[in-house]
Amino acid sequence: MENISSSGDSDAKIKETIWNSMLDAELETKYWGELCRIYYKWDRWIKIFLAVMSSSTVATWGIWNKIDLVWQILSGISAVTAIAIPILDLPKTLQSVLRLSSKWLQIQSQYEALWFDIENGLKYFEEVVEQYRHIKEKELLEQAPAYLPSNKKKLKERCFNQILQSRGLLTKSEGGETNG
Repeated sequence: MENISSSGDSDAKIKETIWNSMLDAELETKYWGELCRIYYKWDRWIKIFLAVMSSSTVATWGIWNKIDLVWQILSGISAVTAIAIPILDLPKTLQSVLRLSSKWLQIQSQYEALWFDIENGLKYFEEVVEQYRHIKEKELLEQAPAYLPSNKKKLKERCFNQILQSRGLLTKSEGGETNG
């Protein structure tokens, strides 16, 4: 038995496969983490907006008497938002996205540990293949529910560019501004 670092053809292929899978897992981790932050902000701002708009003291503010149309529009938006909140169910969505982010972080960590073992010659080829299959099985179980946006292309592209930059595989001039 030879260590994986011996660089035969099959070794090179499995190393490339694991490297790509590790990057994919990191992308999923970053993507679901970013979505988690987005949904959290939306949930917080919607709650703040509704709290302010539904407060009875807001209606007594003198400024609203002067700009009646704005008050009517904001009241209408507030009513529509109050109706939409149970339908959107942001807390459930946020919980699902957080769960996915956490699961993908675990998968990413397993790939990172496997990659470390490969790079340091700590595993035999058969062990690497077996561990890769095990991680891949876990990965296949982590599919996003249909109600979640699993492929927001611009967000995924931004996350991917950030990953490449963090690993020194892409400079800002090659990948454009990351808005990170």
